[in-house]
Amino acid sequence: MVSAATFGETLRKKREEAGISLRRLAHLVSYSPGWVSRVENGLVSPTLQMARLCDRQLSTDGELVALAHSLLESPQRALPPVQVPRDTEGLIGRERELQFLDHYLDKSRKDSTGMLVNIEGNVGLGKTATAVRWAHRRAEFFEDGILFADMQGYSNQVEPLAAEGVLEDFLTALGVEAVDIPASLSQRAAFFRTLTARRRILIVLDNAAGSLQVQPLLPSWHSCAVVVTSRRRLTALAVRNKAVPLPLGPLAAHDAVDVLASFADDTCGSSEAAAYRVLAGQCGYVPLALRIAGIRLAASGRVQDLVRNLTDPATRLDLLSDAEDPTLSVRAALERSYCELDGSAARMFRLLGLTRPGLTAPAAAALSDWSVSRSQRALENLADIHLAHQDGDGRYTLDELSLAFAAEKAAADGTEEACMAVLERLAA
Repeated sequence: MVSAATFGETLRKKREEAGISLRRLAHLVSYSPGWVSRVENGLVSPTLQMARLCDRQLSTDGELVALAHSLLESPQRALPPVQVPRDTEGLIGRERELQFLDHYLDKSRKDSTGMLVNIEGNVGLGKTATAVRWAHRRAEFFEDGILFADMQGYSNQVEPLAAEGVLEDFLTALGVEAVDIPASLSQRAAFFRTLTARRRILIVLDNAAGSLQVQPLLPSWHSCAVVVTSRRRLTALAVRNKAVPLPLGPLAAHDAVDVLASFADDTCGSSEAAAYRVLAGQCGYVPLALRIAGIRLAASGRVQDLVRNLTDPATRLDLLSDAEDPTLSVRAALERSYCELDGSAARMFRLLGLTRPGLTAPAAAALSDWSVSRSQRALENLADIHLAHQDGDGRYTLDELSLAFAAEKAAADGTEEACMAVLERLAA
Protein backbone atom coordinates (compact mmCIF):
# COMPACT_ATOMS: atom_id res chain seq x y z
CA MET A 1 0.00 0.00 0.00
CA VAL A 2 1.29 3.45 -0.93
CA SER A 3 1.94 5.61 2.12
CA ALA A 4 3.11 9.16 2.72
CA ALA A 5 6.54 7.67 3.56
CA THR A 6 6.69 5.86 0.20
CA PHE A 7 5.93 9.06 -1.67
CA GLY A 8 8.43 11.02 0.42
CA GLU A 9 11.22 8.51 -0.14
CA THR A 10 10.60 8.54 -3.88
CA LEU A 11 10.52 12.32 -3.98
CA ARG A 12 13.85 12.58 -2.13
CA LYS A 13 15.45 9.99 -4.39
CA LYS A 14 14.31 11.72 -7.58
CA ARG A 15 15.37 15.13 -6.26
CA GLU A 16 18.85 13.91 -5.37
CA GLU A 17 19.22 12.16 -8.73
CA ALA A 18 18.38 15.45 -10.42
CA GLY A 19 20.98 17.26 -8.32
CA ILE A 20 18.44 19.75 -6.94
CA SER A 21 18.56 20.91 -3.33
CA LEU A 22 15.48 20.74 -1.15
CA ARG A 23 15.39 24.53 -0.88
CA ARG A 24 15.65 24.92 -4.66
CA LEU A 25 12.83 22.45 -5.28
CA ALA A 26 10.67 24.24 -2.71
CA HIS A 27 11.23 27.49 -4.61
CA LEU A 28 10.39 25.90 -7.96
CA VAL A 29 7.08 24.43 -6.77
CA SER A 30 6.09 27.43 -4.57
CA TYR A 31 5.99 25.50 -1.29
CA SER A 32 7.99 26.27 1.84
CA PRO A 33 11.20 24.25 2.42
CA GLY A 34 9.74 23.08 5.73
CA TRP A 35 6.67 21.66 4.01
CA VAL A 36 8.70 19.85 1.33
CA SER A 37 10.90 18.43 4.09
CA ARG A 38 7.85 17.10 5.95
CA VAL A 39 6.58 15.49 2.76
CA GLU A 40 9.94 13.86 2.09
CA ASN A 41 10.04 12.51 5.64
CA GLY A 42 6.55 11.03 5.31
CA LEU A 43 5.11 13.26 8.02
CA VAL A 44 2.38 14.71 5.78
CA SER A 45 0.69 13.64 2.57
CA PRO A 46 1.27 15.64 -0.60
CA THR A 47 -1.52 17.29 -2.51
CA LEU A 48 -2.07 16.12 -6.06
CA GLN A 49 -1.08 19.60 -7.23
CA MET A 50 2.24 19.38 -5.40
CA ALA A 51 2.90 15.97 -6.94
CA ARG A 52 2.25 17.35 -10.42
CA LEU A 53 4.59 20.29 -9.85
CA CYS A 54 7.37 18.05 -8.48
CA ASP A 55 6.83 15.60 -11.32
CA ARG A 56 7.27 18.41 -13.84
CA GLN A 57 10.37 19.86 -12.22
CA LEU A 58 12.06 16.48 -11.69
CA SER A 59 10.93 14.93 -15.00
CA THR A 60 9.65 11.73 -13.39
CA ASP A 61 7.22 10.96 -16.24
CA GLY A 62 4.15 10.82 -13.98
CA GLU A 63 5.60 8.53 -11.33
CA LEU A 64 5.05 11.01 -8.51
CA VAL A 65 1.54 11.81 -9.73
CA ALA A 66 0.65 8.11 -9.80
CA LEU A 67 1.95 7.63 -6.28
CA ALA A 68 -0.01 10.64 -5.08
CA HIS A 69 -3.18 9.33 -6.72
CA SER A 70 -2.76 5.97 -4.99
CA LEU A 71 -2.07 7.64 -1.67
CA LEU A 72 -4.99 10.06 -1.85
CA GLU A 73 -7.41 7.32 -2.90
CA SER A 74 -6.42 5.05 -0.02
CA PRO A 75 -8.65 4.58 3.06
CA GLN A 76 -6.07 6.49 5.06
CA ARG A 77 -6.80 9.72 3.19
CA ALA A 78 -7.84 12.52 5.53
CA LEU A 79 -11.36 13.80 5.22
CA PRO A 80 -11.61 17.07 3.27
CA PRO A 81 -12.67 20.14 5.27
CA VAL A 82 -16.41 20.83 5.33
CA GLN A 83 -16.73 24.04 7.31
CA VAL A 84 -20.14 25.21 6.14
CA PRO A 85 -22.55 25.81 9.08
CA ARG A 86 -25.67 23.82 9.68
CA ASP A 87 -28.35 24.33 7.06
CA THR A 88 -31.10 26.75 8.04
CA GLU A 89 -34.19 24.72 8.81
CA GLY A 90 -37.40 26.03 7.35
CA LEU A 91 -35.80 28.20 4.66
CA ILE A 92 -38.74 29.30 2.54
CA GLY A 93 -38.44 30.93 -0.85
CA ARG A 94 -35.18 31.75 -2.63
CA GLU A 95 -35.64 28.91 -5.10
CA ARG A 96 -34.96 31.32 -7.97
CA GLU A 97 -31.67 32.35 -6.41
CA LEU A 98 -30.66 28.74 -5.72
CA GLN A 99 -31.41 27.83 -9.32
CA PHE A 100 -29.31 30.78 -10.47
CA LEU A 101 -26.35 29.47 -8.47
CA ASP A 102 -26.86 26.00 -9.94
CA HIS A 103 -26.97 27.43 -13.44
CA TYR A 104 -23.90 29.57 -12.95
CA LEU A 105 -21.89 26.67 -11.53
CA ASP A 106 -22.78 24.57 -14.58
CA LYS A 107 -21.90 27.45 -16.90
CA SER A 108 -18.55 28.06 -15.21
CA ARG A 109 -17.66 24.38 -15.56
CA LYS A 110 -18.60 24.37 -19.24
CA ASP A 111 -16.65 27.56 -19.98
CA SER A 112 -13.74 26.78 -17.58
CA THR A 113 -14.02 30.31 -16.21
CA GLY A 114 -14.48 29.71 -12.48
CA MET A 115 -17.48 30.72 -10.39
CA LEU A 116 -17.49 33.96 -8.39
CA VAL A 117 -20.89 35.22 -7.21
CA ASN A 118 -21.74 37.98 -4.74
CA ILE A 119 -25.09 37.52 -2.99
CA GLU A 120 -25.87 41.10 -2.04
CA GLY A 121 -28.71 42.87 -0.28
CA ASN A 122 -29.94 44.75 2.77
CA VAL A 123 -29.92 43.39 6.30
CA GLY A 124 -31.95 40.35 7.31
CA LEU A 125 -32.79 39.13 3.81
CA GLY A 126 -31.25 35.68 4.25
CA LYS A 127 -28.02 36.08 2.28
CA THR A 128 -26.14 33.72 4.58
CA ALA A 129 -29.00 31.22 4.71
CA THR A 130 -29.18 31.15 0.92
CA ALA A 131 -25.43 30.58 0.55
CA VAL A 132 -25.43 27.87 3.23
CA ARG A 133 -28.45 26.10 1.73
CA TRP A 134 -26.77 26.03 -1.69
CA ALA A 135 -23.49 24.79 -0.23
CA HIS A 136 -25.30 21.86 1.38
CA ARG A 137 -27.23 21.20 -1.80
CA ARG A 138 -24.08 20.96 -3.93
CA ALA A 139 -21.71 19.54 -1.31
CA GLU A 140 -21.14 16.27 -3.18
CA PHE A 141 -19.85 18.17 -6.21
CA PHE A 142 -17.08 19.81 -4.16
CA GLU A 143 -15.21 16.62 -3.38
CA ASP A 144 -12.14 18.42 -2.03
CA GLY A 145 -14.06 20.34 0.59
CA ILE A 146 -15.97 23.47 1.54
CA LEU A 147 -14.22 26.36 3.27
CA PHE A 148 -16.32 28.90 5.14
CA ALA A 149 -15.45 32.17 6.86
CA ASP A 150 -17.65 34.78 8.49
CA MET A 151 -15.77 37.90 7.47
CA GLN A 152 -17.54 39.93 10.22
CA GLY A 153 -18.09 42.80 7.79
CA TYR A 154 -21.05 44.21 9.67
CA SER A 155 -20.80 42.71 13.12
CA ASN A 156 -21.83 44.87 16.06
CA GLN A 157 -19.29 43.14 18.28
CA VAL A 158 -15.96 42.91 16.42
CA GLU A 159 -14.00 44.48 13.59
CA PRO A 160 -14.00 42.87 10.13
CA LEU A 161 -11.61 39.94 9.86
CA ALA A 162 -8.24 40.52 8.22
CA ALA A 163 -7.51 38.37 5.18
CA GLU A 164 -4.24 37.17 6.79
CA GLY A 165 -6.12 35.45 9.60
CA VAL A 166 -8.68 33.89 7.28
CA LEU A 167 -5.91 32.51 5.08
CA GLU A 168 -4.21 31.01 8.13
CA ASP A 169 -7.43 29.22 9.03
CA PHE A 170 -7.94 28.01 5.46
CA LEU A 171 -4.36 26.76 5.10
CA THR A 172 -4.65 24.93 8.41
CA ALA A 173 -7.89 23.31 7.26
CA LEU A 174 -6.11 22.15 4.10
CA GLY A 175 -3.45 20.37 6.15
CA VAL A 176 -0.67 22.94 6.41
CA GLU A 177 1.17 22.90 9.73
CA ALA A 178 1.35 26.22 11.59
CA VAL A 179 5.14 26.33 11.28
CA ASP A 180 4.86 26.15 7.49
CA ILE A 181 2.34 28.96 7.04
CA PRO A 182 4.09 32.01 5.53
CA ALA A 183 4.09 35.27 7.46
CA SER A 184 3.05 37.83 4.85
CA LEU A 185 -0.37 38.26 3.26
CA SER A 186 0.98 37.93 -0.28
CA GLN A 187 2.84 34.70 0.52
CA ARG A 188 -0.19 33.19 2.25
CA ALA A 189 -2.40 34.12 -0.68
CA ALA A 190 0.05 32.57 -3.15
CA PHE A 191 0.33 29.40 -1.04
CA PHE A 192 -3.46 29.19 -0.86
CA ARG A 193 -3.75 29.52 -4.63
CA THR A 194 -1.19 26.75 -5.04
CA LEU A 195 -2.99 24.39 -2.66
CA THR A 196 -6.39 24.94 -4.25
CA ALA A 197 -5.26 24.68 -7.88
CA ARG A 198 -6.97 21.86 -9.78
CA ARG A 199 -9.00 20.95 -6.71
CA ARG A 200 -12.76 21.09 -6.54
CA ILE A 201 -13.37 23.34 -3.54
CA LEU A 202 -16.19 25.71 -2.61
CA ILE A 203 -15.19 28.83 -0.70
CA VAL A 204 -17.96 30.76 1.06
CA LEU A 205 -16.97 34.23 2.28
CA ASP A 206 -19.89 35.40 4.36
CA ASN A 207 -20.67 38.95 5.46
CA ALA A 208 -17.83 40.60 3.53
CA ALA A 209 -17.05 44.23 4.25
CA GLY A 210 -15.74 45.01 0.79
CA SER A 211 -13.77 43.90 -2.25
CA LEU A 212 -10.34 44.50 -0.74
CA GLN A 213 -11.11 42.12 2.13
CA VAL A 214 -12.10 39.37 -0.30
CA GLN A 215 -9.49 39.75 -3.05
CA PRO A 216 -6.59 37.84 -1.37
CA LEU A 217 -8.89 34.89 -0.64
CA LEU A 218 -9.72 34.08 -4.24
CA PRO A 219 -8.33 30.89 -5.79
CA SER A 220 -6.75 31.06 -9.22
CA TRP A 221 -8.12 27.84 -10.68
CA HIS A 222 -11.49 27.46 -12.41
CA SER A 223 -12.26 24.18 -10.61
CA CYS A 224 -12.95 26.17 -7.43
CA ALA A 225 -16.13 28.16 -6.79
CA VAL A 226 -16.49 31.23 -4.59
CA VAL A 227 -19.72 32.58 -3.12
CA VAL A 228 -19.52 35.91 -1.30
CA THR A 229 -22.31 37.49 0.72
CA SER A 230 -22.28 41.20 1.43
CA ARG A 231 -24.52 44.15 2.08
CA ARG A 232 -22.49 46.04 -0.52
CA ARG A 233 -22.32 46.00 -4.25
CA LEU A 234 -18.75 44.75 -4.62
CA THR A 235 -18.02 46.83 -7.70
CA ALA A 236 -14.23 46.43 -7.57
CA LEU A 237 -14.60 42.65 -7.39
CA ALA A 238 -16.79 42.75 -10.48
CA VAL A 239 -14.33 44.95 -12.36
CA ARG A 240 -11.20 42.98 -11.46
CA ASN A 241 -12.58 39.44 -11.32
CA LYS A 242 -15.91 39.57 -13.16
CA ALA A 243 -17.82 38.71 -10.01
CA VAL A 244 -21.49 38.18 -10.81
CA PRO A 245 -23.95 40.01 -8.55
CA LEU A 246 -26.97 38.13 -7.22
CA PRO A 247 -29.19 40.77 -5.59
CA LEU A 248 -31.47 39.53 -2.84
CA GLY A 249 -34.69 41.42 -2.18
CA PRO A 250 -37.62 40.90 0.17
CA LEU A 251 -39.55 37.67 -0.12
CA ALA A 252 -42.59 37.35 -2.30
CA ALA A 253 -45.76 38.04 -0.30
CA HIS A 254 -46.94 34.42 -0.33
CA ASP A 255 -43.53 33.16 0.81
CA ALA A 256 -43.50 35.71 3.62
CA VAL A 257 -46.91 34.48 4.80
CA ASP A 258 -45.62 30.90 4.65
CA VAL A 259 -42.70 31.85 6.91
CA LEU A 260 -45.10 33.22 9.51
CA ALA A 261 -47.44 30.26 9.20
CA SER A 262 -44.54 27.85 9.72
CA PHE A 263 -44.30 29.05 13.33
CA ALA A 264 -47.98 28.41 14.05
CA ASP A 265 -49.36 25.05 15.09
CA ASP A 266 -51.62 24.91 12.08
CA THR A 267 -51.72 26.58 8.72
CA CYS A 268 -53.50 29.90 9.04
CA GLY A 269 -57.21 29.59 8.39
CA SER A 270 -59.13 31.72 5.95
CA SER A 271 -60.36 33.95 8.78
CA GLU A 272 -56.77 34.82 9.66
CA ALA A 273 -55.32 34.92 6.14
CA ALA A 274 -55.80 38.67 5.85
CA ALA A 275 -54.11 39.28 9.20
CA TYR A 276 -51.15 37.14 8.15
CA ARG A 277 -50.79 39.19 4.98
CA VAL A 278 -50.87 42.43 6.97
CA LEU A 279 -48.30 41.08 9.41
CA ALA A 280 -46.01 40.04 6.56
CA GLY A 281 -46.24 43.56 5.16
CA GLN A 282 -45.44 45.07 8.56
CA CYS A 283 -42.27 42.96 8.55
CA GLY A 284 -41.36 44.32 5.12
CA TYR A 285 -41.31 40.70 3.81
CA VAL A 286 -37.82 40.52 5.38
CA PRO A 287 -36.93 36.99 6.62
CA LEU A 288 -35.20 38.17 9.83
CA ALA A 289 -38.21 40.25 10.85
CA LEU A 290 -40.62 37.50 9.80
CA ARG A 291 -38.85 34.90 11.91
CA ILE A 292 -38.79 37.15 14.98
CA ALA A 293 -42.50 37.90 14.47
CA GLY A 294 -43.10 34.18 13.95
CA ILE A 295 -41.53 33.36 17.31
CA ARG A 296 -43.76 35.96 19.00
CA LEU A 297 -46.72 34.52 17.14
CA ALA A 298 -45.90 31.01 18.32
CA ALA A 299 -45.77 32.26 21.92
CA SER A 300 -49.07 34.14 21.82
CA GLY A 301 -51.03 32.30 19.13
CA ARG A 302 -52.96 35.48 18.28
CA VAL A 303 -51.99 37.00 14.97
CA GLN A 304 -54.49 39.88 15.33
CA ASP A 305 -52.85 41.01 18.57
CA LEU A 306 -49.41 40.99 16.96
CA VAL A 307 -50.67 42.98 13.99
CA ARG A 308 -52.14 45.56 16.36
CA ASN A 309 -48.89 45.82 18.33
CA LEU A 310 -46.85 46.33 15.17
CA THR A 311 -49.18 48.92 13.65
CA ASP A 312 -47.23 51.91 14.99
CA PRO A 313 -43.97 52.28 13.00
CA ALA A 314 -42.49 54.19 15.96
CA THR A 315 -42.53 51.07 18.15
CA ARG A 316 -42.34 48.37 15.47
CA LEU A 317 -38.57 47.96 15.69
CA ASP A 318 -38.82 47.50 19.47
CA LEU A 319 -40.91 44.38 18.93
CA LEU A 320 -38.81 43.03 16.06
CA SER A 321 -35.93 42.08 18.33
CA ASP A 322 -34.93 39.20 20.54
CA ALA A 323 -34.48 39.88 24.25
CA GLU A 324 -32.10 36.93 24.71
CA ASP A 325 -29.79 37.77 21.78
CA PRO A 326 -29.41 41.51 21.04
CA THR A 327 -27.76 40.71 17.70
CA LEU A 328 -31.06 39.22 16.48
CA SER A 329 -32.59 42.63 16.04
CA VAL A 330 -33.64 44.51 12.94
CA ARG A 331 -32.62 47.78 14.57
CA ALA A 332 -29.17 46.47 15.55
CA ALA A 333 -28.56 45.15 12.04
CA LEU A 334 -29.56 48.46 10.46
CA GLU A 335 -27.48 50.39 12.98
CA ARG A 336 -24.32 48.67 11.79
CA SER A 337 -25.01 49.62 8.17
CA TYR A 338 -25.86 53.17 9.21
CA CYS A 339 -22.56 53.51 11.08
CA GLU A 340 -20.69 52.72 7.87
CA LEU A 341 -22.18 55.74 6.06
CA ASP A 342 -20.28 58.97 5.59
CA GLY A 343 -21.86 62.20 6.81
CA SER A 344 -23.61 63.05 3.55
CA ALA A 345 -25.11 59.60 3.03
CA ALA A 346 -26.21 59.41 6.68
CA ARG A 347 -28.02 62.75 6.41
CA MET A 348 -29.66 61.70 3.14
CA PHE A 349 -30.80 58.48 4.79
CA ARG A 350 -32.44 60.48 7.58
CA LEU A 351 -34.16 62.73 5.03
CA LEU A 352 -35.53 59.68 3.23
CA GLY A 353 -37.01 58.61 6.56
CA LEU A 354 -39.24 61.70 6.43
CA THR A 355 -40.47 61.19 2.87
CA ARG A 356 -42.39 57.97 2.35
CA PRO A 357 -42.77 58.47 -1.43
CA GLY A 358 -38.98 58.78 -1.67
CA LEU A 359 -36.83 61.43 -3.34
CA THR A 360 -35.31 62.10 -6.73
CA ALA A 361 -31.88 63.74 -6.78
CA PRO A 362 -33.32 67.24 -7.58
CA ALA A 363 -35.91 66.90 -4.80
CA ALA A 364 -33.23 65.70 -2.39
CA ALA A 365 -31.05 68.67 -3.37
CA ALA A 366 -33.85 71.11 -2.59
CA LEU A 367 -34.60 69.44 0.73
CA SER A 368 -30.98 69.17 1.82
CA ASP A 369 -29.89 72.54 0.42
CA TRP A 370 -27.09 70.77 -1.46
CA SER A 371 -26.17 70.64 -5.13
CA VAL A 372 -27.89 68.01 -7.27
CA SER A 373 -24.56 66.24 -7.87
CA ARG A 374 -23.81 65.97 -4.15
CA SER A 375 -27.31 64.72 -3.47
CA GLN A 376 -27.00 62.17 -6.28
CA ARG A 377 -23.74 60.83 -4.84
CA ALA A 378 -25.26 60.48 -1.39
CA LEU A 379 -28.28 58.61 -2.79
CA GLU A 380 -26.04 56.32 -4.84
CA ASN A 381 -23.98 55.54 -1.74
CA LEU A 382 -27.16 54.42 0.00
CA ALA A 383 -28.08 52.26 -2.98
CA ASP A 384 -24.58 50.71 -3.04
CA ILE A 385 -25.10 49.41 0.48
CA HIS A 386 -28.73 48.48 -0.27
CA LEU A 387 -30.23 50.86 2.28
CA ALA A 388 -32.13 52.62 -0.51
CA HIS A 389 -33.61 51.41 -3.77
CA GLN A 390 -33.91 53.31 -7.04
CA ASP A 391 -37.03 52.83 -9.11
CA GLY A 392 -37.45 53.35 -12.84
CA ASP A 393 -38.27 57.05 -12.42
CA GLY A 394 -35.01 57.81 -10.62
CA ARG A 395 -36.73 58.00 -7.24
CA TYR A 396 -34.92 56.55 -4.23
CA THR A 397 -37.05 54.87 -1.57
CA LEU A 398 -36.65 52.89 1.64
CA ASP A 399 -38.32 49.65 2.58
CA GLU A 400 -40.74 49.59 5.52
CA LEU A 401 -38.20 48.68 8.18
CA SER A 402 -35.45 50.98 6.93
CA LEU A 403 -38.02 53.77 6.74
CA ALA A 404 -38.94 53.30 10.40
CA PHE A 405 -35.27 53.24 11.40
CA ALA A 406 -34.43 56.33 9.34
CA ALA A 407 -37.37 58.20 10.92
CA GLU A 408 -35.98 57.31 14.36
CA LYS A 409 -32.60 58.73 13.41
CA ALA A 410 -34.16 61.86 11.94
CA ALA A 411 -36.17 62.52 15.11
CA ALA A 412 -33.16 61.89 17.34
CA ASP A 413 -30.81 64.41 15.75
CA GLY A 414 -33.21 67.20 14.75
CA THR A 415 -33.30 66.41 11.04
CA GLU A 416 -37.08 66.65 11.06
CA GLU A 417 -37.06 70.23 12.38
CA ALA A 418 -34.35 71.25 9.91
CA CYS A 419 -36.32 69.68 7.08
CA MET A 420 -39.45 71.59 8.03
CA ALA A 421 -37.47 74.84 8.11
CA VAL A 422 -36.24 74.23 4.57
CA LEU A 423 -39.77 73.46 3.37
CA GLU A 424 -41.11 76.63 4.96
CA ARG A 425 -38.35 78.69 3.32
CA LEU A 426 -39.06 77.14 -0.07
CA ALA A 427 -42.78 77.77 0.35
CA ALA A 428 -42.13 81.43 1.11
